Amino acid sequence: MRQLLYLSQRKLRDEFLKELPRLRDRLQASVELPLPIGPTVSASLSPSSGQNSDDLRHLKNVIRYLNRIAVGDYRQPTVRPLDWVRFDLPLVYGTTYDDGQIPRPPIDDVALFANLRTFEQLTDTQHVDLLLCGSTQHLTRRVASEGRMGSDTDWLYSLIVYLKDLEVNQQAISYRDLDKHGISPEATHPDMAMAVDFAHGVLQREHPKRQFGRLSGMAQVLANVISEFTPTRIILATPLYVQVESNQKRRWPWRRR
Repeated sequence: MRQLLYLSQRKLRDEFLKELPRLRDRLQASVELPLPIGPTVSASLSPSSGQNSDDLRHLKNVIRYLNRIAVGDYRQPTVRPLDWVRFDLPLVYGTTYDDGQIPRPPIDDVALFANLRTFEQLTDTQHVDLLLCGSTQHLTRRVASEGRMGSDTDWLYSLIVYLKDLEVNQQAISYRDLDKHGISPEATHPDMAMAVDFAHGVLQREHPKRQFGRLSGMAQVLANVISEFTPTRIILATPLYVQVESNQKRRWPWRRR
């Protein structure tokens, strides 16, 4: 059975419900989580006494809808900002916080997921890295901290905080929001590539990896970044959900055995 590691309620309840209005009441009753959820707090997605298999089937329908509109795997060369993509690969993950916060905040506010780079991939022009970023409030279980996000990551931290504010105000991400942060077809913010590179590197630096495994899910693309230091691309995206894969028969992540 797969375990749910991350779930963005706003993306599930608000953004997709405009396409599936008939599910609104069902979904709003089905995905309530205790908040806030941070690196020192865990939560369970097991069905409450008021939930039944019908509620879970409706949740599954939303993911099926998203699968129909997704462009496919994140490594597709045609991936653009705001596209929905799938991922299923080994990822290392952890929580972190803004490099400039002194003293250190009591709870990390950023969750990061990244693929592990091999030496061969660093020189492979066809290789595509993945960096998922989101709020620790969407984590559904305890995740260890990786410490500060790192130098020269202010641009990325600012974007993550902005996206968090959109969720609080129940607003979907738009091209205008990305343009405010220098993400557009015409030009990119001068600090973007370095910030994404360095944040990706935060999760690469620890050996051995404490939190590593095959994870899958769906995410909305924020930017297609050309690395500052290697010939590879990095897809920066924010996840709807992330789940831990296993060798057992594939099941719906909210259902318990």
